[in-house]
Amino acid sequence: MLSIASLHRALLGSILLTLPAAPIATAQMTGSPATITHVAGTVQAISGSAFTLKTDTGDTYAIQVPDGTRLLQIPPGAKDLSAAKPFDISTVAAGDRILVNGALSGSANSLTAVRVVLMKETAIADLHASEMADWQHRGSGGLVKSVNPAANTLSISSAGHAVTIQLKRTTILRRYAPDSVAFENAVPGTLSQVQPGDQLRVRGDRSADGLTITADEIVSGSFLNIAGPLTAIDAAASTITVKDLTTKRTIVVHITGKTQLRELDARAAAFMAMRAGNAAKTGTTSAASAQAAAAAPRFDPSQLLQRLPAITLADLHSGAAVMLVASSPDASANSVTAITLLSGVEPILSATPSGGRLMQLSPFSMSAGGADMPDVGGGQ
Repeated sequence: MLSIASLHRALLGSILLTLPAAPIATAQMTGSPATITHVAGTVQAISGSAFTLKTDTGDTYAIQVPDGTRLLQIPPGAKDLSAAKPFDISTVAAGDRILVNGALSGSANSLTAVRVVLMKETAIADLHASEMADWQHRGSGGLVKSVNPAANTLSISSAGHAVTIQLKRTTILRRYAPDSVAFENAVPGTLSQVQPGDQLRVRGDRSADGLTITADEIVSGSFLNIAGPLTAIDAAASTITVKDLTTKRTIVVHITGKTQLRELDARAAAFMAMRAGNAAKTGTTSAASAQAAAAAPRFDPSQLLQRLPAITLADLHSGAAVMLVASSPDASANSVTAITLLSGVEPILSATPSGGRLMQLSPFSMSAGGADMPDVGGGQ
């Protein structure tokens, strides 16, 4: 995402991460005769001082919390225990995120806790909502045009306008995992990884003229944008075949459970086609027009997508036009995995000789997100 506090990370970005999978590690604690295992996940049920914990990999642990166990609650986004406060075990509820340091007792899936670190589900939801609102209010995005490491800046093309992104010492940089279709799998990145042609989301403060954004957070990645008619659909294999209008290549597209499938209605398609057509005629706008556009309500296709009705593979048919953004480590690959797919785009492709490239979709979805537990290691 990509903790929520890091997003958004949801599109983010902040952007959605989850707790580490369990078991994370084992380590001998000084002064303790037992080997301590660190287990993290979501509370499924609780009864008195015992609860059931399910990890993000699907393992289930029975946790016993004896008297004297150190109980610490931290806020979402915390990186260590400096903000931790004691809590009562009776406040734990199903859905809360928990990190347990404990000794295996009797079986591989039964732990006696020596320390429990709690992150409340309600607090995570509140932070998620707050950061989603901030990304929508102060977020922007586009295609990277150039990167200047010496000046700690980069330039993007956003809705036809050239915008400079100024990084600061505290700017959070995240990078989309190369083979992932999930935003929450974004990992810490560096400015040197950002390349011209990458897609980028930024959250920060705009200058008065709208031409510069001082970034609080940046999430970037290399993606393929594909647009064209469907030539085949294989429901059994969960694939479609698209004839890309720009490269003229036939590409097999894999649809997964994480692929965002949306359908554009006629009114929205006409609006986007008009914008795409205007951009195709005028190209990158001048500084004066960019300043005027900055004062107007900003159009963000990624936010529009979240409001469109979801569809399934069964709703697509051969001959229909689609636009999609895909994850692939190779720009010349003939087989890719779709992150976002949009149908009902015939008017857009008709308006742009480039096959919809001026209306590229964003891979960043701001609807997902979790929260990281800090790596607080062993000990009590």
